[in-house]
Amino acid sequence: AVLHSYLSDSRSSLFVRELVIKNKIFSSIYTTEGPGERYSSLFIIAGVPLKKNGIQEVEKILSNLAVSPPSKAEVEAAKRR
Repeated sequence: AVLHSYLSDSRSSLFVRELVIKNKIFSSIYTTEGPGERYSSLFIIAGVPLKKNGIQEVEKILSNLAVSPPSKAEVEAAKRR
């Protein structure tokens, strides 16, 4: 739940802020889990790209998160959403 909130739950979340609002690469983007709530095994990122490089931009953000994880303040903000 915190990861979903951090990445795509509101206008201040990472994907929405960077990919929808700032760079206008997607018209919308969201995250979810599947196939079910009880035994989730997939983390799904879905969106409507406006530019061809949309997938590469998502991969770039995820790669950056691996090297530079969110701060404690960002995690706490995501928990509050």
